[in-house]
Amino acid sequence: MKVLIDTNIIVDVALEHDPFFTDSEQVVSLVEQQQIEGYISASTFSDLYYIILHQFTKSSASKED
Repeated sequence: MKVLIDTNIIVDVALEHDPFFTDSEQVVSLVEQQQIEGYISASTFSDLYYIILHQFTKSSASKED
C-alpha cells in the first residue's frame, strides 16, 4: 500500500508531540518495516526545516531565561 505521509506525522515523531506521537510513530514504523510505502511531498522538506528549526530555537531561548 502506498501512503502520502503528512508533515504533521513526521513532526509528531521528531518532536514527540502528544497526543499524536503514538499513532504517528506507528505509521513511521510500518514504513520502516516495509509494510507500507511512505511518500512525502517536496514541500514537506522545507516545512520540516522551518518547524523543527523554530522549535529548537524556541527551546534554546527558553533555556537561557
